[in-house]
Amino acid sequence: MSRPIAYAALFLVLSGVATAQVPSRVEQERSERLGVYLRTGRYADARRLIDEFGPRDDLKAIRALLGSAPNMKVGRKSAVFPCDVTDTGVSLPLTVNGMRVNWLADTGAAFSVISDAEARSLGLAIRDSQGRLSDLAGGAIGVRNAVARQLAIGGTRLKNVLFLVLPADQMPWKEVPAGRQGIVGLPALIALDSLGWNRYGTCRTGVQAPNDPSKRDMPNLTYQQDKVITDAEFDGKTLKFVLDTGNQHGTQLWDHFGKDFAALVKARGRPGSTRVTQIGGANDFETTIIPDVHLLVGGKAATLSQVQLFSRPVGDDRFDGLLGMDVLSQATNVTIDFRSMRLVLN
Repeated sequence: MSRPIAYAALFLVLSGVATAQVPSRVEQERSERLGVYLRTGRYADARRLIDEFGPRDDLKAIRALLGSAPNMKVGRKSAVFPCDVTDTGVSLPLTVNGMRVNWLADTGAAFSVISDAEARSLGLAIRDSQGRLSDLAGGAIGVRNAVARQLAIGGTRLKNVLFLVLPADQMPWKEVPAGRQGIVGLPALIALDSLGWNRYGTCRTGVQAPNDPSKRDMPNLTYQQDKVITDAEFDGKTLKFVLDTGNQHGTQLWDHFGKDFAALVKARGRPGSTRVTQIGGANDFETTIIPDVHLLVGGKAATLSQVQLFSRPVGDDRFDGLLGMDVLSQATNVTIDFRSMRLVLN
């Protein structure tokens, strides 16, 4: 059984791409293309594109994270295999350079991440980097990087997989045993074409046939740079949530939700506080607690209790919140299909 990683959500934010003011259509197109390169592991292409932007400090930080990593190469094959599924996350069995590990699948991580101790045990060369990571709770930390020559998940074989390396004596690794000190981030997950699982511990990767042919052309996922965004219905309105399978401590509501539903928050909310463990440390945040929230996500109704509504710096004012495993774990079967861009819960 997978042991939960003790942090709220390791969401790696490419803040330069996400927040830079783009003055022209050309730069807008370049920014969108850069997002594609980064989330599909085309790191050499991303570096060349960043150089086309000219001198921009925000993009220098992203380039530093990439180091000299080559483009990731993918050999796809559908597979069904046992995995660790709990209410707080899905851990995938995989091999790195032929050695077995079991790592958390995290759609909220823009890169795959590993501890320095785990990297050394797998024979990965750790390289210094001038890059820094930030998360959606205001945390930040300097990182190094490493590249795995071979990585296999199910039937899919990946080459040249970039990892960001964090110290094993810091969060999120301090309470995690060896062999589990890794996070499978968005580029590797997208390479699978889809990731599905059931609560009984079976995972599926590869091309998925639609459960409901009538919904074949109804995507409910989109990309926003380094984020996967899912639709969720609440009170007759369609909301936008960051889909984060690495969020093990509950769905968050953000400022955008608070503004759109100010009357509800005023009538039903009560003051609260919570500690969020970030990649740079832990901090206490004042919140507003909503007793219950009913969402329709991926075709399934989900009920959440004692939901925390955060104010900045937690969150992103473009989206309504962070949708985590407390929603996904209410389904018997979950499919995240990166080809049809559909999240299906049943």
